[in-house]
Amino acid sequence: MLKIDHASREVASEWNAIWGAKEVASEARNIDTHSALYRAVNDVLADVRRDGIVLEGGCGLGRWIFHCRGTHRILGLERSEPALRALKSYDRELRVVRGDVFQLPIQSESVDLYFSFGVLEHFQGGPAGGLREAHRVLRPGGMLFITGPGSGPLSLASGIQGLARQPAIRRLVGKPPLRRNGQEFFQYRFSPAEMRGFLKEAGFQIQETKSWGNLETLWQYVSPLRHPATRQFRMYPEVVMSGTEERLTTAGMWLHRAVRRVAPWLFAYAWAIRAVKPAVRAT
Repeated sequence: MLKIDHASREVASEWNAIWGAKEVASEARNIDTHSALYRAVNDVLADVRRDGIVLEGGCGLGRWIFHCRGTHRILGLERSEPALRALKSYDRELRVVRGDVFQLPIQSESVDLYFSFGVLEHFQGGPAGGLREAHRVLRPGGMLFITGPGSGPLSLASGIQGLARQPAIRRLVGKPPLRRNGQEFFQYRFSPAEMRGFLKEAGFQIQETKSWGNLETLWQYVSPLRHPATRQFRMYPEVVMSGTEERLTTAGMWLHRAVRRVAPWLFAYAWAIRAVKPAVRAT
């Protein structure tokens, strides 16, 4: 049975509030250059020719567009009007368009690399249609790189999140009980194996799967680890979204680096999958 996260408030308006509270300049700098995700992104980009076309489906405030545009021709697609206005106001030269990942306004077999960071799990009908669209726009031999929430078998993330939902634990830390009714669908929490199944059905060949994320799981619940400037938006009770560059205190950063160095899988709460559209169609 698929794991589902529900929202305590209306999802679309909450995302607009998040994008409105963040700054594009801050997002452009807010990349953890030591993370497994950062290294995986650069590995994928290294395998794409410099004049190749890179498409990001669901670019938000352009964090990865700014990272990529110095080396590749990148186009961002986003459906949030506040996010697009902020991007255009910050830099009118950015190539960003409004669109839907289930109906990409892109010519078939024209893209060399398709990025999508934490997007396809947010559709209640499932990711299949979005993956078929990604397959359509990619050239034969083109690559797909997607991320989403889901814990590996050795991660403590699922256990921590499960404990945080328990009424007794919430009372102990002074949190209100979770509401069980009247909540909106927010996202699926696919396991890596579940997402690989969707990818194979869409016609992709899997190349690599990585776990990533670290104390993001823990600092949501342990306030001494959170930087006091962190602005929190509760889209659903188990997740805190930061509206600032600073997320952790000095102690939190020390712990974060130590765990990342010794056991990077310990608090991993997400996966990244690299796949390829076969150069030759199956007969």
